Amino acid sequence: MPIVEVAGAAGGDLSPVLTRLSAAELAITALGGGSGGTGSRLVPLYVFIGESNAGGQAALSDLSSDEKAARLAVQILNNTSLAFEALHIGVNNNIGHFDLAPNSTHGWEAGLATDVEADDYLTGTAYLVKAGQGGSTLAQWADDGEYFATFLTRVRAAVSLLRGAGLIPVVYVWQSHGINDRLAGTPIPTWKNLMIDLHERIRRELGYVPVVMTKLMALNNSAFNTAMAEIAAANPATFTVETEGLGLQDGNHWNSAAMKTIATRMGAVSRAWGEVDGYPLGQAKALATAAGAVLTPTPPGGPVAPGTWTDATWTSPSNATDIGGGILERIGGVAGSGAIAASGIAAGAPWGYEVRTTPNVNGSIYTVIYVDDSSDLVAPYTSPRTFRTAMLVVAGGLHVISDSTASNNVASIADGDIFRGFRDGNDMIYQKSTDTGSTWTTVYTHTGVLVGATTLDVRAFWAATNGGTQRIRVRTGL
Repeated sequence: MPIVEVAGAAGGDLSPVLTRLSAAELAITALGGGSGGTGSRLVPLYVFIGESNAGGQAALSDLSSDEKAARLAVQILNNTSLAFEALHIGVNNNIGHFDLAPNSTHGWEAGLATDVEADDYLTGTAYLVKAGQGGSTLAQWADDGEYFATFLTRVRAAVSLLRGAGLIPVVYVWQSHGINDRLAGTPIPTWKNLMIDLHERIRRELGYVPVVMTKLMALNNSAFNTAMAEIAAANPATFTVETEGLGLQDGNHWNSAAMKTIATRMGAVSRAWGEVDGYPLGQAKALATAAGAVLTPTPPGGPVAPGTWTDATWTSPSNATDIGGGILERIGGVAGSGAIAASGIAAGAPWGYEVRTTPNVNGSIYTVIYVDDSSDLVAPYTSPRTFRTAMLVVAGGLHVISDSTASNNVASIADGDIFRGFRDGNDMIYQKSTDTGSTWTTVYTHTGVLVGATTLDVRAFWAATNGGTQRIRVRTGL
């Protein structure tokens, strides 16, 4: 689910932004500012991906000598050394970009640097990773493909470097893709699905980041522009910027002036999204374990800011029904009843789930609320099963179990108690609150149960046959 909310149509004008005084806002202030500013630990990290226009084929001769000098305001990841250094167009701006002579042309980075230097970004310094690949179709950016692997190597290096320096990267993805798919004859429905899949994989890695796509030059590309608009309309963190009428270097590539204009437009969308309440803090958490960075233990209170816990909407039910308010009710007294509370969770992102016995403990006993790999069989919801970790509610207390066998009685249960499980590295931390969530006590750490996990579900089932109304309430924090 989105970390933030914005007013207005999805993918449209971000102004006005929905703002509110919240724990996220207070935490950002404690870090030294909002999405930037002097003294802030939050720094913008721009990631360019896509085909040749993401690298840029604009002529260096169209830039002034100042624009081609080293520019300290933008620190670019050197794609050979994987170290940050001052952007120097013509020297380090297009290293490792397929089908593009190293450092012979430029792209959006010229406009980005000018806008940062003009203090339009109010950050002092911006960081940049270029991961485009010339001539590429979306199919070549598959999960197991070389281009996506190169992207991961570069962004993980950048995130690790920034966090190692005590900085918190706030990520914005700029993308241009579609010309090579048009030339290759990729059907629009196929292209659209591939684009959505790529965005999902990027967000599994980096959190709920905004993706800003360029529309393409008008010639023969209208169907792709329409598909991009549809993708943006369906996701509040996906956007397009208009490029119609901008100058061309050749039939498929923008010239220098156009590249700078596009950068300014993409930057305006990025800055507006960066001002949305909670996004910078959400990114700080989403990137906490990226690139092998050290994750400090999450304090009592949970891994996500208060207010981001949401009642589960139960799916794939068996002998059970969602009665609203996050409550799953068993139909009849049979075992094998259950449903899914949350699916497709990126294991590396901050997430958790919260369990309330309702209407009382005895009305929720023998309920297993478990974390399982999304690829595992969903039904039947019966015991024995194998899964990574789970809470088991019984009359005598709360047990933490795995693989339906190893059981640890970790806490007593009284009416009104709330239990929460959340990820900390490869461990699951379980906490209990007896005061409706005001304070939390850690009752158990389930170590190593998320090693190798990629995509997870939170599910529930009743493990025993017994009479009476059986209900469980679950909220998720994503």
